[in-house]
Amino acid sequence: MKKILIFYASYGGGHLSAAKSIENVINTNYKDTQTKLIDCMKYVNKGVEKLTTAAYRQMAKKAPWAWGHIYSASQKGILAHISTRSNKIMAVKLLKLLKEEKPDLVISTHPFGSQMCSYLKRKQKVDFELATIMTDFAPHDQWLVGHDFTNYYFVAHEKMKDYLVSKGIDKNKVFATGIPLSDRFLQKYDKKEILKQLEFEDNKKIVLFFGGGEFGLGKTKTVQIFKSFIEDFNDLQIIAIAGKNLKMKENFEKIVDEFNKQSQVRVLEYTNKVPEFMSISDIVVTKPGGLTTTESLASNLPMIIINPIPGQEEENAEFLESKGIAKWIKKDDNPKEILEKNNISTSNMQIFDMMNPDVEKIISLKPDIIFVNTFSVFSAKNSVDAIKNLGLSVAVIPNSDTLIAIEEDIYFLGEVLKLKDASKKVISKMQINIEKIKSIGDKITNKKSVYFEIGAMPNLYTFGCNVYLDDMINIIGAKNIFEDRNSWIAVSEESVLSANPDIIFTSVDYIDNPINEILNRKSWQNIKAIKNKEVYFIKSSLLPNHNVIQALFSMAKSTYPKEFKDIDK
Repeated sequence: MKKILIFYASYGGGHLSAAKSIENVINTNYKDTQTKLIDCMKYVNKGVEKLTTAAYRQMAKKAPWAWGHIYSASQKGILAHISTRSNKIMAVKLLKLLKEEKPDLVISTHPFGSQMCSYLKRKQKVDFELATIMTDFAPHDQWLVGHDFTNYYFVAHEKMKDYLVSKGIDKNKVFATGIPLSDRFLQKYDKKEILKQLEFEDNKKIVLFFGGGEFGLGKTKTVQIFKSFIEDFNDLQIIAIAGKNLKMKENFEKIVDEFNKQSQVRVLEYTNKVPEFMSISDIVVTKPGGLTTTESLASNLPMIIINPIPGQEEENAEFLESKGIAKWIKKDDNPKEILEKNNISTSNMQIFDMMNPDVEKIISLKPDIIFVNTFSVFSAKNSVDAIKNLGLSVAVIPNSDTLIAIEEDIYFLGEVLKLKDASKKVISKMQINIEKIKSIGDKITNKKSVYFEIGAMPNLYTFGCNVYLDDMINIIGAKNIFEDRNSWIAVSEESVLSANPDIIFTSVDYIDNPINEILNRKSWQNIKAIKNKEVYFIKSSLLPNHNVIQALFSMAKSTYPKEFKDIDK
């Protein structure tokens, strides 16, 4: 009989939930296998585990910015070294357990477990296969410590796989499988029965609202957003889950009483019925923990994101928003305005549900062909399979990363639709304009450095190489300050300050005046772009289609006005 140890750590519930899901799948499907679930940090040092867990929770509650700094600093430098060194020391205690259990495989859902096992394997103290399960949508380099002695990595999506490969990890060791979750989220439930239990009407939209659980994170903002939903949307039904946070539950109930919405709102403490509630909901309001967002994706639920902890949760939020499957309510954003601005209201929420296509509706339209992107294939697999099984033609278009890939997509559309000549004209026009700009850009020797901001303070988001926007910066004869990084990335304020860009572009459209916001950042006043007021808003830049050419012209003229003064589309 094979033996598998599954390690987790008590820093947030996601690591344990993923571990339990893996354990359940193995026990259900592999009867000749024995599993054991172990909190590796608690095992090696209960005192350290208790202290660090308490510190994490207190920072998350009272000083999330501090946790954000620690998270960023632990990628490299002294904090990263201290963390790695500590895990090596604690690994000695873990060795006793591993010698006793003699596992064939160790699965870890937390980087600390992976690090300790990798260290022991490197020292040839143990001999087993090691699998690391990354439980967020953005990678942290602590996961990669000791990767030479990790046999398998399981990550949330292909972009994470690309990142790991860029760090020197063998692509054959990395599998983009998504984040593990309970099979309860894949089951079918009796909607009428659940509505009956809740005493809800079956003709009104349902919002599932998570209040932050035991941490009580962002309490004031959470309560404010909850109040806005209650106050601004009369025809909503709301399931509000406060978890173990009794104070939050109290606040929710006060608001419900204030607006006399007892018939439309159910306020709950901890519940094990989240899969059932997700199955009947139209949208979920939540913090972007890896597991909760994965559960929402599996339930085909669009998301409104609130109060992410700086660090991994903000990176999750950025990823989900960049894919168009979530909206992030930030700072002083008005929830009602955010929803309506994005064409999301209680009367048309179905427009936002891009991951749950209505198969019957699609069939009624009698399409000759249906186009889906790669994310749809993953997130709406059941619906896509149902359409294919009916004999309808389905074409998959990958999410384009480069300008060449965008051109290939246009050509593909022309082929499929028998409009080759039309697609060739679009591509030809793109290429002519690109070459027109490139011919000037190639002659520029004194290249200006560029920072392109996609996510504003305090959650800076941009891109490295292998992104069409990076291609565009190179074409105009400039240089991306993060060209040594790969794909879409979250960055620190310090890294921008250190790079001291000549030009700053922004496509941020969720604040009133993004240019003034950047120009007025106190700590940025010594940046060359700020001193010279070289900050520009770029439209039509974030959708990978032929319209990026408009953005290309704007970028060229803003960066080098003299060189490109006579150029026209």
